[in-house]
Amino acid sequence: MSYRTILLAVRSDGAAGSQMRAAAALAKRLGARLRAVHASAPAVMTVGYGEAPFADAAFYEAQRTAAAENAERVEAAWREACGPDAAADLVTVEGEPAGVLAAAARTADLTLAAQEANDGSEIIGPAVIDDLIVAAAGPVLMLPRAAPSPEGFRRVVVGWDGGRAASRALKDALPFLHGAEQVTLVTFGEAEDAGLEDAVRLLAAHGIKAEALAVADGEGTSGERLLAIAADRHADLLVMGGYGHSRLRELVLGGTTRHVLRHAALPVLFSA
Repeated sequence: MSYRTILLAVRSDGAAGSQMRAAAALAKRLGARLRAVHASAPAVMTVGYGEAPFADAAFYEAQRTAAAENAERVEAAWREACGPDAAADLVTVEGEPAGVLAAAARTADLTLAAQEANDGSEIIGPAVIDDLIVAAAGPVLMLPRAAPSPEGFRRVVVGWDGGRAASRALKDALPFLHGAEQVTLVTFGEAEDAGLEDAVRLLAAHGIKAEALAVADGEGTSGERLLAIAADRHADLLVMGGYGHSRLRELVLGGTTRHVLRHAALPVLFSA
């Protein structure tokens, strides 16, 4: 198994260039073709009400002008990151970002998306990444705010609970695990019930040596402990299933996926 096509969900802020360079470097290492999609929300016409209703045409045109200028900045950053011949692999689409990007992700082997900003100002915000994880029909690699361009994935931690999403994430991560120097499978609670040793044997069948780490239940949430283990092991990639519970339940009660999405300081490969 290998990633032959990679999709980058382009962000429109000042960090777009660093994300593009990270994506280009990763595609080069994997020998994959990189394609980028920039989703631009359509302009909307505001209507005033009262004794003299009106449509604010000037505001509508201002949105269109801003979108065109933003698209030019994105294309310039893309050319700088990927070279002058890469323009054909950048597509700007007018439409609701979550739907546009999810549809594009379904025809890529791997999707890259930026971690959301703390202030919620990113085009690729929490809702878009959430939708990509669930709707991409394949792995989504989140590039973190702090260090978007790792040298390589040499130390990998895999969150394992024996569930469907974790199983899919483990299999989707095989192209990265083959090149890793250290792979650790982590489960919380009863390792036997989670099939941890069976997962290690599956990797061994693919020529990948992995360590099994069963952690007793303790303080903190699963997301907090998983990130702590990744930090302790100096991991440069975390692999996990996305949304083992429904997104509504995670939104109301909190959950591992939502915690990792917001607090991870390393790249995270999600599969749902």
